Amino acid sequence: MNSIIIKDNTVLVQSIVNVVKARKLQAIAGEAIEKIEQNPPLTQRLLSAAKAGSLAAIESMLNHPVASFVIAAVQPPERGGETEDLNEE
Repeated sequence: MNSIIIKDNTVLVQSIVNVVKARKLQAIAGEAIEKIEQNPPLTQRLLSAAKAGSLAAIESMLNHPVASFVIAAVQPPERGGETEDLNEE
């Protein structure tokens, strides 16, 4: 009986730890994105890297769980074949 209670408590504590870690990572990612947005030269370098296809290299160099959030935030939006100019024929 005690082992079941210990196991249940362990699972509960682990889930709490996971939530706390996720929130910390989100906070770090948010702060990093804010810093990037406040630094136009850095933003332009990252956008140039995205256009050159080297964001994957930057993400692997950062080697941090937050890197994927930051990379996703600075990537230019994908174009789904839609044109911006609706007057084009």
